[in-house]
Amino acid sequence: MSAHSAPPDESAWPLFPSGRTWSPLRLAVTLVTASAATWCYLIGESVDGYLGFVRGARALTAGA
Repeated sequence: MSAHSAPPDESAWPLFPSGRTWSPLRLAVTLVTASAATWCYLIGESVDGYLGFVRGARALTAGA
């Protein structure tokens, strides 16, 4: 152990229920947002593979 060891990082430890500041609604909104972003990434990748980048970008822009 070195002489200049840092204190443990407590930010990664699990929180007690009393220390959690989010509500079930905020957690649900975060999960829905993450799933929508994943869906958009997969659709964009599929369109790129099928049409190519330029035509795919035009199709997605026109569809939006």
